[in-house]
Amino acid sequence: MGKYRLFAYDLDGTLLATDKSLPEENRSALIRAHGEGIIMVPSTGRLYLGVNPEIRSLGISRYYIVCNGASLYDAEKDLSLYSAELPLDDMLALTDYLKTRFDVAQGCYRSDIGLMSFKDRDNLSHYFKDSFMMGYILSVHRGVPDLREEIAGAGLPVSKTSFYFADPAERQYCLETLPSVFPHIKFTSSVPNNIECNSSMADKGLALEALCNELGIPLSECAAFGDGLNDIPMLKAAGLGVAMANAPDDVKAVSDMIADTNDNAGVGKTMLSLLDE
Repeated sequence: MGKYRLFAYDLDGTLLATDKSLPEENRSALIRAHGEGIIMVPSTGRLYLGVNPEIRSLGISRYYIVCNGASLYDAEKDLSLYSAELPLDDMLALTDYLKTRFDVAQGCYRSDIGLMSFKDRDNLSHYFKDSFMMGYILSVHRGVPDLREEIAGAGLPVSKTSFYFADPAERQYCLETLPSVFPHIKFTSSVPNNIECNSSMADKGLALEALCNELGIPLSECAAFGDGLNDIPMLKAAGLGVAMANAPDDVKAVSDMIADTNDNAGVGKTMLSLLDE
């Protein structure tokens, strides 16, 4: 084993190919790393139950960073080791602000369940060109008559809410301006047409730090892999931050190393090289 004791890796655009499959070279590298004693930590904007069954069934991961770091989940004990949820008032304010000004669909994760209005579910093809991602969104969001009413009525915070844009220019404008309108909320993105909204205390870097504290592992002995804006805190926190070649420049700029693309098994190739150091 090399000098790293923990590998944390994003899924979409990183570990998974564009078609959401797990490249065989990545699968083999994950299994080898686990066999050599490396702690393997999927780190994603998804819910735990939204993680590909293929990945969960490998049996190599006990800990999962989910919902952009809003939760650090211990699958063995079925409990959250770290939680940073978005307050109800913030969720409703974001909904009112974006839904009345822009052409967006909205989904949210609450209590390990995805929710989306029937209207937005029925109109998702207006917002998605990627049929694989659209299928995933449909699979993890249960339809409700009115999302705002559902959330307000329950009176509970949410792990994350996401907005999906039809117009790239509107999305870019919102990415640039939302932090000044809602300075206490964290805005990131994991796919080209979305903005993901979390508590200011929810990010993959903080969740990784919480896990390292739990396990007694220095962050310097962690390697992290990612491609999206929501991966930046994790890439900066880890001793080695690895950006994919398909990542935007903002992600590459904070990274220590650039791997091959997700479609060319960049994660697996880099993991193997680290194991052989």
